[in-house]
Amino acid sequence: MVYLKKILLSGLLGGTFALLSGCSSPPDLIFDNPRDKYGTEYVKPEITSLNFFDLDTRNPTIKWSGNPASSRDYHYEYKIENEDWITYTDTSITMHNLDEKSYDFSVRLINDLDTSIPKTDSFEVDAIKGPGIVFSPREITGMSTISVYFEEVNKLMGAHIEIICKSDCAYIDNYKIDNFPFLATADTVTVFTNDQDSSRLIIDLAYLGGSEGISGSYKIMSFTVIPQKYGEITIDSTTVIFKDVNNTEREINGLDWVIVKK
Repeated sequence: MVYLKKILLSGLLGGTFALLSGCSSPPDLIFDNPRDKYGTEYVKPEITSLNFFDLDTRNPTIKWSGNPASSRDYHYEYKIENEDWITYTDTSITMHNLDEKSYDFSVRLINDLDTSIPKTDSFEVDAIKGPGIVFSPREITGMSTISVYFEEVNKLMGAHIEIICKSDCAYIDNYKIDNFPFLATADTVTVFTNDQDSSRLIIDLAYLGGSEGISGSYKIMSFTVIPQKYGEITIDSTTVIFKDVNNTEREINGLDWVIVKK
C-alpha cells in the first residue's frame, strides 16, 4: 500500500509550493501481470480436448485442442504408449500401420512459461473384423519374429492357413506353436514346411478339446523371417479355410498382412 501525503516546500523565492496532495484514506494499488506464474491473473496452459477417428483402419487420426494461455510462443508434445515425447506444432496427427490392439496416447502443451498437465486417453485399433487372422507387428526391417492370431472366431473346430511371402520378399526361418488350451495336445496342430519353397508356411489346426469349439481371439503361433527385399507377407486367400463344430466352412472376413522393408 502506498500513501501519498501533502508535502509543502518553501521555494527559493519564498513562495510555498504544493508538490503532491494525497487522499486521506488511499486505496490499495494492485498491479498484476498475466505472465506472472504466481499472479492472480495467470492462466496455466492446458489441453482442452482429445479425440480419436478412423479406428476401424490401421491409420487412425488423433485430434486435440489446447489453450496456450498467456503466451504466443508455444508448441505441443505427444507420445504413444511409453515412447519418448515428440515435439509437434499442429493439433492433429495420423498414425500409420498400427497393430490391432489398444494404445495409450498422451499430449501436452508447452509455452515459454509453463508446461500443461498431460492429457491421456486410450484408443483401440480394430481394422480386421472377425472371424479372421491378424499379424503383429505389421511392419518389419531385418530378421524379425511375427505373431499370428485368430481374430474373433466363433465355434471354430479347425483351420487351414497358408502364410506366404509374396515375390520371395522374405524367407521363413523357423516357427513356434503357442501353448494355450486350444493347442493342448500334439495332435491338435500340424505344420508343413517345404524345403523347395521357404517363402511359404502351411498350418493345419484342429480343436480336440470339446464339442463347443473355440470362440474369441487367440495367439496361434509365431514365425521368424529373414527379409530379402521390399514386399508383403500375407495369408493365401485362395486356400485358407475355417470350419465350425458342424464341419461347415465359415466365412472369413479379414486377413492381415505385414509390410517387409529390407
